[in-house]
Amino acid sequence: TATANTTGAAAVIDETSEDEHVNRRPASLKVVPGDFASAPRLNLTNNLAGQLGTIRVSFETTNPLPADGRIFLKLPGSYLEILDENKTVMLHAEYPDGATAKEAAMFNHTDDLNVTLTRGGAAAFPKHTSLWFLIKEVRNMHKQGNTGIAPIVRTELSSGVPIDEASGGHYAHRRAPGTVIFTPNPTSLPTPLPTA
Repeated sequence: TATANTTGAAAVIDETSEDEHVNRRPASLKVVPGDFASAPRLNLTNNLAGQLGTIRVSFETTNPLPADGRIFLKLPGSYLEILDENKTVMLHAEYPDGATAKEAAMFNHTDDLNVTLTRGGAAAFPKHTSLWFLIKEVRNMHKQGNTGIAPIVRTELSSGVPIDEASGGHYAHRRAPGTVIFTPNPTSLPTPLPTA
């Protein structure tokens, strides 16, 4: 890319380019990830302390998600483990025009509660697509309390470059909120004394 000041005869007077005065070229601008159109949500099917449950993850994208794109999230540390052995999960989509679709996405998780879904779709999801999927067999913490906030949820290119993101570094107020309170496991409650 070159920026030049020329005369009417196109003779160069001043120039900054890859060949001339390289250090004077306009600086590159950094583009940060987009904000989700609707904040990511994590909803539990089982809020009993120490029990296994399913988490429903949902959000609306701001930017398109490519056919080979990925979804990455880290669960709050209040969850103890993910036991789901499935290699694929069903990714559900609702397009801006109201049409719906679903596809199998490769599912991977690690011991540090990182979860990655990798699409293998035929086409990109357009911007403002609502997506949701289930993470099964997630172990709740062994006590009553708040689940905490998901440290990061983002959509990515296949290379891992962020597209839309909610994290401590970008749009922290949009991170999946920890609103569910675990109740004590009923089996640990004291047995009532007989009345007769």
